[in-house]
Amino acid sequence: MALAFLKALRARFSGPTAAPEPAHTAIDAPQPAEARPSGAARPAPPRPVSAAPCIWLHAAGESEAISGLELFRRLREEDDSLRCLLSTEEPLPAALAEPELLGATETACLPTDSTRDAVAWLADHAPTILIWTGPLTHPVLLQKSQQRAIEMMLADSVDANPPYRRRKEWRTTSTRAILRRFGLILAASETAARSYEQQGAARERIKIIGGLEEGSIHLPCDELEYRSLSDALAARPIWLAARTTKDEEAILAEVHRRVTRMSHRLLLVVAPDDAARIEAACEAFRGHGWRAEIYERERMPAEDTQVLIGDPAQLGLWYRVSPVTFMGGTLSGTGGAHPFAPATLGSAILYGNYTDPFQTSYGRLVRAGAARLVLNSDGLEVNLRDLQAPDKVAQMAHAAWEICSRGAEVTDFLVERVFELIDAGEADHART
Repeated sequence: MALAFLKALRARFSGPTAAPEPAHTAIDAPQPAEARPSGAARPAPPRPVSAAPCIWLHAAGESEAISGLELFRRLREEDDSLRCLLSTEEPLPAALAEPELLGATETACLPTDSTRDAVAWLADHAPTILIWTGPLTHPVLLQKSQQRAIEMMLADSVDANPPYRRRKEWRTTSTRAILRRFGLILAASETAARSYEQQGAARERIKIIGGLEEGSIHLPCDELEYRSLSDALAARPIWLAARTTKDEEAILAEVHRRVTRMSHRLLLVVAPDDAARIEAACEAFRGHGWRAEIYERERMPAEDTQVLIGDPAQLGLWYRVSPVTFMGGTLSGTGGAHPFAPATLGSAILYGNYTDPFQTSYGRLVRAGAARLVLNSDGLEVNLRDLQAPDKVAQMAHAAWEICSRGAEVTDFLVERVFELIDAGEADHART
C-alpha cells in the first residue's frame, strides 16, 4: 500500500500542481480596460503585435524568485514564445541561477532609481506586464513603467505586511501615488487589503487571494527516459546524492557500505557538483571497492552495479527515480541545490548543517516532516536505514507535496490574468 501511495504521489508531482480550495473571500479584480488614475502620464504607443510579450516579475527575495520561476514555467507551457524576466535587488544565488532551473528566463538586477537609468533599463528589457513583490523601493522605475503603458500588478508574499509598512519613508503622501500606479493589488489577507486601502489604494483594485508562497520547482525530465530507467531499476531500492563534493563522496562510499549490509541490492546514484568530475568520481568509487559505472541513456545500468554516476544536468530525472535524496554540499560546507526541487518530485530529503542560502526553505520542509537533518556520516547511515521502510518514505513525500502545493491558487490566478491582459492588448492593437 505504501509503495502504491508513493508512486501515485510522484506521478502527481510530475504534472501541474492543483490549486487548494480558496482560503479567502475574493474581491472582484478590475478589468484590463479600467481607466488609469487621474494625473497619470499618457500611455506610450503599443508595441508591434509581432513583438513577443515580456512578463516581468520583480522578486523581493529567494521565496518570491522561486514563485516567479514556477509562474514562468506555467506561462511558457501555454505559450513558449513569451519572454520572461526575473528582476532582483542583488544577483541570484548560484543555486538558483542554474540553467536547468532558469530555463529561458532572463534575469537582471534593478537599476539605480534615477530617471535616466530607469528609462534605459525599461527600454532595454521592454516588459509588457509587471508583477511586483516586496517593498516599493523604486518609485521612479514604477512611474516610468506606468508611462510606458506596462500593465502593473502588486502581489503580497505569504503573511506579508503591505510593502510600505516595512520602511518609514513610505508612510507619506507619495505612498498613495505609488499604490495607484498598480491596476491590481493581490493582498495576502483582509488585514493587508484594509491597510492598502487606508494608504490610498482603490478598494475595487484589491483582490484578496492569499500570498505568493515558495512552492514547486519543476526540473526538466524526459518522460520516456524516466520510464525506461524506472522499469530497469524497479526491483532495487535507490538513494541519490545530489551535487556532491569530492570530500563528501568519500563519506558516501563508506556510508553506502554500512547500509548495504542490511539492504544488499541498494543502489547509490551520485550526481557530482560539477559534470567535469563525473569520470573522476566514478574512478574514486571504484577505488573504494564499488562496482561503479557512468550512466548512459543508450545502456541501462547492469544488474550488479552498486554505484551509478549521473550527470547533474539531469537532476530532474534522478530526483524522480530516487525515493531518498541526500543534498550534497550540506556536509562539506559549500551549500547545495534548492531542496524544493527533490521535494516537488517526491523524494524524501536528508541534508547536513550547511544550508545557506536556503535555511528558510529547509526549515519549512523539516517542520512539515519532509526533510531530516544529519550532522555526520553516522546520522546519514541511521536515517538511510530507517528510510528503507516504504511507508516512512511515503509519509515524507506526502508532507513534501503539501508544502510544494501551497500558493498554487495565486499562481493559477496570475497565469489566467496574464493571458487576459495579453489578449486584451492584442485586441486593442487590432482596433487601432
